[in-house]
Amino acid sequence: MKTSRRSFLRAGSIPLLGLSLPEYFKSGSSKKKSVIFFHLLGGPSHVDTYDPKPNAPVEIRGNYETIETNVPGIFFSELLSEQAKIADRLCIIRSFAHNNFDHGGAQFLVLRGRESAVNFYPAFGAVWSHLQNGENLLPYIFMGNRHSQIVHDIGNMGILKAKFRPKLIEKDPNASDFKIDEFSLLSDVGEDRIVSRRNILQALDNLQRDTEVLKGFNSHQQRAFDVITNSRVAKAFNIGEEPEELRNQYGRTDVGQRALLARRLIEAGVSFVTIEHFPPEQNNYGWDHHFDIYKWFPMAATPYDQAVSTLILDLEERGLLEDVLVIAFGEFGRTPKINENGGRDHWPRAGSILLAGNGIPGGQVYGSTDRRGYDVKNPVYPADLLATIYKTIGYNPDTRIVDKNNRPHFISEGRPIDIF
Repeated sequence: MKTSRRSFLRAGSIPLLGLSLPEYFKSGSSKKKSVIFFHLLGGPSHVDTYDPKPNAPVEIRGNYETIETNVPGIFFSELLSEQAKIADRLCIIRSFAHNNFDHGGAQFLVLRGRESAVNFYPAFGAVWSHLQNGENLLPYIFMGNRHSQIVHDIGNMGILKAKFRPKLIEKDPNASDFKIDEFSLLSDVGEDRIVSRRNILQALDNLQRDTEVLKGFNSHQQRAFDVITNSRVAKAFNIGEEPEELRNQYGRTDVGQRALLARRLIEAGVSFVTIEHFPPEQNNYGWDHHFDIYKWFPMAATPYDQAVSTLILDLEERGLLEDVLVIAFGEFGRTPKINENGGRDHWPRAGSILLAGNGIPGGQVYGSTDRRGYDVKNPVYPADLLATIYKTIGYNPDTRIVDKNNRPHFISEGRPIDIF
C-alpha cells in the first residue's frame, strides 16, 4: 500500500475524520500490515539479553551464561533461550542510541522520534493507525497500565484527532474472569446482523452528506458507535476459546496472555497492538533494575522470552508473520558495569531492539557495541528506528501527515537502516 508523497499531500486536504462510515467496514485485505509492539518499560539491560559480553570482566558480563543461537555467530543471554532457538527469524539491532537519561523524556523520544519538548507529536502507534487510513474500527489497542497514558497518547492525541487514540485495555487476560465489558454483549453477533448494520450505516452516511444532522457527533460518540457494530473484535477478546495447551505455551503470565490476545486482535483486523510488559516486582520500575538485578531480572526476562518466541512461531504457523511486524524495546539500555547496589543504571548510549516478521530478513544483527557494551558502532537513533518501521508498510520518512489545522508534518526525521 505504498503511497507517493504527491498523492498523499493531495489527499491531506481531506479532514482526518472525513472517511465515510461504511469505509470502516471494508473487509481488510489479508495482506494488510499490522504491528505487535512489546514496550519494555523501564529499559532492559542489553548485556543481559541480546548483546552479552562473555569476555568482559565479571562486573560487566554479569552472572548469566552466553548461549549459542540457531544462527552461527549470533549469541544471546541464557535468559533468552527460547528466542535463541528461533534467531533465524529475528533481526536484532545492537546499536540503538540517544542521549536522554530520564525515563519520561526517553520514552517520549523513542516512541515519537522527537525530543519530549515536541510532545504535540503523537506516538508511532497513532501515526501508524493514521497511515493505515483508519480502515479498522479499533486500529490501535494498548494493553497496559493507565500510568503510561501520556506516553502512548491515550489521553492526548496531539496533532491527530481522537479517532486514532488507542483503546486502553488494563485488565489482565490471564485472569480467570477476564472480560472487556463494552464488548461482552457483542461476541455472539452474527454476520447477518453486521450486514444489517452496514445497510443502516450506509443510509446514515448518505444522510451525513446531505444534511448537518450528524455534525453533533463528537469523536467519543463516533468511536462508541463504531465499536458496538464490530463483533469480530468482540470475539477476539474471548481468549478462553484458545486451546489450553497453546495458552500454556505462551505462558500463563500477563505478558504471555497479552501476546496471545494480540494475535487474536490482529486476526480480527486491529492494525496496531502495544503490549506494555511491566513485570510484577516490588522494588523496581518494570525493567529498571538499579538494585539486585540478578534477583529481579529473570522475573522480567523469562516470561517475555516465552511470550515473544511463541508468538512468532504461532504467527508463522498461521501464515501471518510476513504481514505482522513484531517489535520489542524499552527507552534505553543499562550501564554495562554493575553498580554498588548490584544493579545496572540508565544507559541511553547503547541498547538492543528486536524486530521480526513483515518481510524483514531474520538471522541478522545490525550494529554493535564495543567489547564492554558502552558505545555503539553504526548507531540507530529513535528517528531512524521509526523510519525503518514505517518503511515496512511502504512509507518513506518524508511522507507527511496532516494535523488538525491541515498543516503537514514529516512522519520521521530519520532514515531507514539497511536491514532489508
